[in-house]
Amino acid sequence: LAFQDWHRLDSEEKALNNHEISFKVALKPQNLDTLDNLFGQISNIHSPFYGRFLDNDQITEMISLPDDKIASVVEYLTSRSGQHCEVNTSLSLHKDYIYVYTCVGQAKLIFPNFNPVVYFRAETGHKILRSDQLMDISRNLNFLGFPAELHDHIEAIHEITDLPLIPRHVDGTLGIPGQQPFSSDDQELTVNDMIKEFAIDYSVLEESTLNADDPQVRAAVIELDPAMPFSPKELKEFQAKYGIPNNPIRKILGGNSGMEDGLEASLDVETITSIAQGVHIWDFGYDYDYPHLIEIIMSTPGAPRVYSSSFGLQETFTGEATVKAANTSFLKFGLAGYTYIVGSGDSGPALKSNCKDFDAIFPGSSPYVLSVGGAAVDKQNGSIHAWMQSS
Repeated sequence: LAFQDWHRLDSEEKALNNHEISFKVALKPQNLDTLDNLFGQISNIHSPFYGRFLDNDQITEMISLPDDKIASVVEYLTSRSGQHCEVNTSLSLHKDYIYVYTCVGQAKLIFPNFNPVVYFRAETGHKILRSDQLMDISRNLNFLGFPAELHDHIEAIHEITDLPLIPRHVDGTLGIPGQQPFSSDDQELTVNDMIKEFAIDYSVLEESTLNADDPQVRAAVIELDPAMPFSPKELKEFQAKYGIPNNPIRKILGGNSGMEDGLEASLDVETITSIAQGVHIWDFGYDYDYPHLIEIIMSTPGAPRVYSSSFGLQETFTGEATVKAANTSFLKFGLAGYTYIVGSGDSGPALKSNCKDFDAIFPGSSPYVLSVGGAAVDKQNGSIHAWMQSS
């Protein structure tokens, strides 16, 4: 799991007992089968439950552990306070995560087998503390020495043995390790073609009918790597060049420096403002942490209901426990009436290391998102082929 953009610094910099550290304890989600069934009914136009979305309190009531079981986990965590520093905790929006804030010395008391080292990401200058042994999160409980009597209450421990999963090619562009180059016979789609073929005509709407306080006339772009920002100045110049009505990003949450023009983020905001003319666009820039991202959105008053993201990663590299946690978050997202639209992958599923089995691109493979690709039909001979780089 140690991708090339993270490097251990244990020979140069040590993790001291007073270094701050935070991690997440994912509690066992309840009633997932019931919620999955309800998701299908809420999404089915023929169901009497269609569109009857849940609020945050209803989701919490169905998915969270009983309060006494949550309290037993919190009590174990906080009982280790005092020798080096305090252990502070807080509950997530739906009481399915415990956020823990402490120092390295106390974390080693909580997890007897935890030996932290410093990892460094040169591109962004980020430093993080993780275990010297990296592994799939699902194996953390036994490895870290968490009490056996609490295992039934805990799904996984995040941000202890797992690195943020944003791999890069050697040339610095966002990508998937090991994916082979591909070619396409698609004709180049110009900006003018895109505007002509796909733009929705919002000119029929009077400006007075577009209520800026109505989330229904908002959409948002998700950027899962704050190191890839977009430039508001470049976006304005793009819109002017191609005759697109000026539509700046109305709100930016998370990381976007705006000082440089990142390729992925720029393409995203240019495309969505070209197609969704007149719609108020927000930008969310957070690291590759879907549960945190979904909670931020669902906690933000007036947040858009529709989200677009072009980023995907092979399930093998994402990790089983991370996929499971993200799917639970997307399930809650849909139950509350939000739509997450994601690219299905630039060239279909990759191959696993055995070169035999397909490795689906996540989160496009999630059952709780709208996965979008494209295909071209040759009108002369009727042949069909998938778009490359369509995400």
